Amino acid sequence: MKNRHFIYIIVFVVALGFLLLWYAGRPKQEQVVMVKPPEQSGSAGEEVVQRDVTLYFASETGEHLVSESRQIGCSGEEDCVQAVVEALISGPV
Repeated sequence: MKNRHFIYIIVFVVALGFLLLWYAGRPKQEQVVMVKPPEQSGSAGEEVVQRDVTLYFASETGEHLVSESRQIGCSGEEDCVQAVVEALISGPV
């Protein structure tokens, strides 16, 4: 019975160690970047809304993803999707 408890403790400690190593090795979240809203080609009656989006880019080594928070200005769902795709194409800041 004592051997079983000892094995459970060892498994728990090893799992906790892996969890701590994984958490310590994660890339840090990048700073928030303000992006100018794209020119509006839609109707003049629509209101521009600032939305917070998180974009993910490859790290310098290409082994991890690096998150980047930006504010995107858009007036409708299609405009928001287009602004996010343009921000992804422009790359990290």
